Order: sequence, then structure tokens, then C-alpha cells
Amino acid sequence: IARGWGQSQQLEGPYLVLPYLAPARVAGTEHNIENQVRKHLVISPEQLDITADLSSQIKERSIYNTPVYLADISITGHFTEPGHTVTGVATEDILWQEAHIVTGIFDPRGVRKAKILWNDKESTVSPNVTVRRKKHDGTPGKVSGLHSKVSLKQEAGTRHNFQISLLLAGSNFLGFDPAGRHNNVSVTADWPTPSFKGDFLPVDHTIDQSGFSASWDIQHLATGIPRHRLLGGLYTFPRNEQSIEAHFFEAQSLYRQVDRATKYGLLFIALTFLTLFIFEASMGQRIHFVQYLLVGTALALFFLILIAYAEHLGFGRAYIMSSGIVVGMNAAYSLSILKNVRYAALVGAIQLVLFGMLYVLLNTEDTGLMSGSLLLAIALAATMYFTRNVPWYRDDKPDPVPEGATGTP
Repeated sequence: IARGWGQSQQLEGPYLVLPYLAPARVAGTEHNIENQVRKHLVISPEQLDITADLSSQIKERSIYNTPVYLADISITGHFTEPGHTVTGVATEDILWQEAHIVTGIFDPRGVRKAKILWNDKESTVSPNVTVRRKKHDGTPGKVSGLHSKVSLKQEAGTRHNFQISLLLAGSNFLGFDPAGRHNNVSVTADWPTPSFKGDFLPVDHTIDQSGFSASWDIQHLATGIPRHRLLGGLYTFPRNEQSIEAHFFEAQSLYRQVDRATKYGLLFIALTFLTLFIFEASMGQRIHFVQYLLVGTALALFFLILIAYAEHLGFGRAYIMSSGIVVGMNAAYSLSILKNVRYAALVGAIQLVLFGMLYVLLNTEDTGLMSGSLLLAIALAATMYFTRNVPWYRDDKPDPVPEGATGTP
């Protein structure tokens, strides 16, 4: 799904790139031969403002689904032309006619529309594949995105405004790199359960059933990003290992609900065994351990049926079907064990209540632990109450009075 629509998107930059020629000496003869190599002066924006408005939906394919989004993104800010004293690069060595801005996009197939304004004039946008060092081994790695040539005045301190408009499709999460000296990022979406990750949490956010909004305010003092960087050889794109990320967290996803249900498996088996034990103790009806084992196996089968059919029917309908099968099996088997219709019906009713409470627990994530502990307390109290008169030591009876005895001396 993500491959066809757009994968998780991470935006990097934008950066202003100025190619320049630097002197180099090549050894190999009696005299060193002076040569020139092409390098890149990469400048970070002084101010970077990003706003993103995301509209989300669930895309399905066969039994699988994933959250996807369409993001309307606006990136504005300004660059300042550097001087020789700041960069150490002579003005005459810079290839001014090749100046351009680059923006990295993790999956450029998700780009639906793109527009770049440079000093309020529209600039031609081209696809871009640049090279940078990878994080660990230092080998080259590709960065895809957008590229646009720009014109500069060749005067230090000159300010250039830019505006980038993107319509970007992606899935699961959207991330940005705080590439500027001063970064303001604002993200809004109609997804009610976000998860904020990355290196910086939002300074302000609101979350409700209609969606969320979050904003970040990050200074270069926190990121350590320099005003400019010098990259040599093939490397034209800087590495920024810091990010801001807004994830589309699925609080009630199918597999998350099934996983949470299986964690209550031992509790369900224990409570069912406890019910049978109470009947065994109160009725004097012996229940063999193999019969306990069969009842427990039927309960374990519930989770297998649940995950098998939830992929096709949805969690709610699969839950009703699997719990109905298991309750029916155990109630019928309890009737053959206990030989009592009322007690067998009570076993089925107790299991129905347990499955109903489990369903409530699975849909109340914030109070699940509180509700589960209350259920255990009720079960323990019920056990104490119904077994209060059980003669646990059946041989604990008064000694018989011998024949002919008249009583105590």
C-alpha cells in the first residue's frame, strides 16, 4: 500500500548550494602539479517556517490496511549570502551561475505538486538526486528530492526569500529536519491518535477526536547546525541527524487488540478453572485434570479463531463469533461433567460475562489496568464467599464416642 501511495516521508532542508573551485596539489612527479577540484558550499536558512496540513484515510488491500495521508506543505524563510571572511571561500572561486537550492524528500513518488518561489519569482523545479555520506560507514548515499537554480547578487549579507509549496502523499508518519538557524514548524491533521517522536517534542499541542495540532520552536543553539558547511568531492548534501516526527498511531488497530486480548489468556483460563473448582468443592463432584485441560484448550482456541477471522470479518464480528463458539463448547462440556443444567448454564453465563468484560477492557486503553485489577478483586471476593462453608479438611470431624461410654469424666 505504502509503495503505491507514498512511503513514510521525511523532508530535509532546504539548503542553498554554491559550487566552487578549490586548489589542490597532486603528487606524482618531481614537482607537485597544482589542480582545481570542485567542492560545495552549503548554506542553511537563517529562518525556516514550515506549516503542514494533513488529511488522512485508511487504505486497504486484501486483509491489510495502513493509514495514509495527503499533506499540503508550505516552507518559507530566507537565506543570507555569505562573505569570504565567514566561509573562507574566495568570491571569485564560487560558480555563481550554478547556485541552486535543494530539498530532500524520502520518497519523491509521493510528490503530487511542487512550486518554488525565489524572491517572489517562480523558479523551475527539477527532480534531484544528490549525494552525501552515510551515517555509519561514510560511503556515499543518495538523497532524492527537488532542485531549483537561483540567482544571487554576489554581495555578502544580501537576503533572499524563498517559498516552497508541496502537495505530498505519504503513510504512517511525516517528519522534518530543523535545518534552519531558527525553525518554526506547525502540523495539523485529522488523525485523533498521534505519536510525537524524533529529537524534539512539540512545545504546544492539542489532541481531540477531530484530530491534532502541534508546533515546534527550535533554535540553532539546540541543534548545533552551522550557518554553512563545506563539502568536498561528490558530496553535495549535508547530513542532519536530528528530526521532528508526527506518527499516525493506531490505538485500536486489529493486531494491537488481538495482542492485548492474548495477554489476558492466562487470566481467563484461571478464572474458568476457579469457577469449575468452586462447583467441584461445593457439589462434591470430582473433576479430572484432563477435563480441566480440555476446557483450558477450548479457551486457548478462542484466540486462534479470533486472529484468523478478524483479518476477514473485522475485530468486532470475529470476537462475537469466536467467543460464542468457545462459550457454547464449554457450557455443553460442563453439562456432561457436572450433570447439572443449572450449573452448566452458570458456567456459560460466567464465561459470557468474562468475554464481555474483556471486550470492554480492549476498548478502554487508558483504564484497562484499573478495570482488570477490579475484575480480579471481584473474582477473589466471589471465591471467598462461595467457598466459605466448604469443609476443606473432610476428615476433621469429632472423635466418635466409644460404646458404653457415659460422656466426659
